[in-house]
Amino acid sequence: MPSRRIGPRMKEATAIVAGNPGCTKLFVAEQVGPNGSRQYGYRTVERCIKAGLIVAVKAAQGNRYYLTTTKENS
Repeated sequence: MPSRRIGPRMKEATAIVAGNPGCTKLFVAEQVGPNGSRQYGYRTVERCIKAGLIVAVKAAQGNRYYLTTTKENS
């Protein structure tokens, strides 16, 4: 299995989700993006999801996703 690079923003995003389970992508994106940059923040959240640090669960209605951490990152 190839190693994965986990940068400081990814660690920060994972910690935010661990402290706020069920939060939205927007909430985390605004926290980790420099100067509140949503675009950068969303990319960071997506990298965390792809790396398996964060799990995104689609809400029953609408286009929202609620975030949780994986067991190993709780």
